[in-house]
Amino acid sequence: RVMIAMALLNSPDLLIADAIIQGNIMDQLTRLNVPVFAVKVASFDDVTHALRVVGALTGNKDAGETKAKELETKLAGIKSKLSGTGPSVLVLVSAGPGQFIAAKDGSYITDMLKQLGGRNLVTTEPDNFRFPGFTDYSPERIVEKNPDVVLTMSLGGPPGTPT
Repeated sequence: RVMIAMALLNSPDLLIADAIIQGNIMDQLTRLNVPVFAVKVASFDDVTHALRVVGALTGNKDAGETKAKELETKLAGIKSKLSGTGPSVLVLVSAGPGQFIAAKDGSYITDMLKQLGGRNLVTTEPDNFRFPGFTDYSPERIVEKNPDVVLTMSLGGPPGTPT
């Protein structure tokens, strides 16, 4: 709601939304009578594609192309230094006190993990969190997976959420 109010106050020429995060309010955004472009970022290729398209939409085609190529070059450089198969990985997001969400196939995080040779241990569980590509995960399941590496991050969340 704050984002919509800010958009109305600033009279933008274009709104760029995250199709995953703001997907549930797209109808509200389109009622603002401002062009809306929704970007879905579920893979690295989605990011570079979005940079190119948003660059073109905003009259900054060359800048969008430059940034996309910089990222592609950086990823290629990292990949060239890696050897074969990497570690087994569990990617967890702390969403609240004692609540963990695991990234699975279909998420940006897992796409990057695979591109860098890692093996995500969460593959077949159903999407049961508000964003596609994520599933609730109990501490017991975390221990059960026994990953080589655990990557964690926090959504912020309510008081008591680990950061």
